[in-house]
Amino acid sequence: MSRIFISYRREDTAGYNLSLAEPLKRHFGNDQVFMDLDSIRPGLDFRAVIHDAVGSCDALIALIGKNWLTIEDEAGRRRLDNPEDFVRLEVGSALERKDILVIPALVHGAHVPKAAELPDDLKELAYRNAIELRDSSFAYDVGKLIDTLDERLGRRKSRPGFGARLAAWFRGLGALQRTLLAAPLGIVILGVILFAIIHPTPPNIGPAPKMSIVGPAKGKALLKDSLTSAALKTFPTSSGSSTYSTGYQDGAYRMAASNAAKFLATHQIEQTVPGRSTIMNASLAVDGRLVGATANRNLSIYCRYGSNGTGYGLFLYPSGRFFHLDRLDPNSSDILLKGGTSHAIRPDNQWNRLQLSCIGNTITAFVNDKKVAAVQDTHYSGGNFTIGTGVDVAEPDIDARFVNLVETQPASIVVQDTLQDKSGGTFNTYNHLPEYVDRYAKGGYEMDMPDGPLLYASGSPGEFVPVNIGNQTDATITASGRLLSGVSGRYLGLKCRWNAATSSAYVLEIEPLTSGHSAVFLGRFINGKYTSLYANENVAAVNPGNAWNQMSLSCDGANIDATINGSTISEQDSSIPTGEIGVIAGIYRKEPNVDVLFSNLQVNSP
Repeated sequence: MSRIFISYRREDTAGYNLSLAEPLKRHFGNDQVFMDLDSIRPGLDFRAVIHDAVGSCDALIALIGKNWLTIEDEAGRRRLDNPEDFVRLEVGSALERKDILVIPALVHGAHVPKAAELPDDLKELAYRNAIELRDSSFAYDVGKLIDTLDERLGRRKSRPGFGARLAAWFRGLGALQRTLLAAPLGIVILGVILFAIIHPTPPNIGPAPKMSIVGPAKGKALLKDSLTSAALKTFPTSSGSSTYSTGYQDGAYRMAASNAAKFLATHQIEQTVPGRSTIMNASLAVDGRLVGATANRNLSIYCRYGSNGTGYGLFLYPSGRFFHLDRLDPNSSDILLKGGTSHAIRPDNQWNRLQLSCIGNTITAFVNDKKVAAVQDTHYSGGNFTIGTGVDVAEPDIDARFVNLVETQPASIVVQDTLQDKSGGTFNTYNHLPEYVDRYAKGGYEMDMPDGPLLYASGSPGEFVPVNIGNQTDATITASGRLLSGVSGRYLGLKCRWNAATSSAYVLEIEPLTSGHSAVFLGRFINGKYTSLYANENVAAVNPGNAWNQMSLSCDGANIDATINGSTISEQDSSIPTGEIGVIAGIYRKEPNVDVLFSNLQVNSP
């Protein structure tokens, strides 16, 4: 039977159970750790199996998150108040047995519940000493837990260490033999110590790093810098801060700090790849290593990193060969997406290559070209790409080196831009009439037409803003858009193969009515005359009202395809061979105004 039981609730600590089980199984053996997801064979009564497992275990680890105490069932009742709740049964059964070690393991900054908050059979839990499993020092904390379990479970090495064997051998000598050997042996030991002091062993920094990229973003290089000098000016030559230092040193980019001012207790040292704040889908890779002490110190890399602290981060702890991939949340504890130990991580002062890819909803982490995590997450769509280093558990200092920085995007991407500001250069400020303003504002690209009748009277009741890439024969444009004004009689959409000289284009328009009868039109203009390819005034796929809608329009040969929030329309037409690509907004009748906001634009080639 399993000797270590992990009790958890999916809604509270999902992900931590797997991250904890992996190092425990590696240390104690697969058959010594019980967890309901992978330890119960199909067809068995899991209630009986869990009861037997708890009754026969030597230790139970109760994973407790912030919602462990308050999670409710479908009827709105607190689950812990149900005597048949499985978590209550697991922990209560272990507490009843005095020979079972029960350890509360706290995650997400949770606290051990007070006795008054617990049902009678769980009140004893309030008095059990807990261990905190922090995202920032997960490997260190799990190591402390393993030491406790080792002591409790009586786990011993099968063979004594060299020092113990040498001491036993020396004790076995007779008195005369010890007298004869003591002086020469002492001289030898003293010589070894002096040699070690005069000739210290250099740290093993591992194989020389090479510039490489793997995984889903292997394709077009946006930036390549060896970081051996400031020639490309990727990062500043000085931090300009009194709390930490950065700069090019000894053929690498150095980040270092002392924790004397407690700066490292709350900060990572970070440097952002410049000029790419509008990136959505890309990969960043860099070689990094720690210099000097390594315990509880990390190397880190981020994608879609926002100025407010949002994004995704990969944190690597070489001393414990541990990593965790987090969703960064500036308003609460970061969310662990994946974590654990990995033999791909080179320990101590060796070089490790970190790579983090954010492609669509897939966040993928690699260490030394080996995939260690791949998760699906939709919280963040764009932002900066950043490298960094930091410490945990109030370590006194940090010193790290980085080389071989590579930023890439998939080869099919022609343009990608969150449209949060003008740094991407995707659009110019463009005005169909002097009274209207198209601009970067409100976190996107705004097309604001406050006088609808004037626009309607112009004979072209809408505006088209082209992407600054010229004519495209075969391409797909994708963007998110929403109406900021009223919605009735207003539209937003996309154009491809637009020719100003002949007033020709393929156009996708959506009218997101609040009544639920949202309309979608796909057609073509030739010499200003419109021909419908598809029309439907009751499309459920459109998010109504002022909600965001993700749209795409593809012109690939004779294939004219449109997508609205994942729902696809496919038509055939070869009337227009090439032209510009961009976004549109306008009115169908004399509405008082129209105001549209676009974000997250991407253009792909076939």
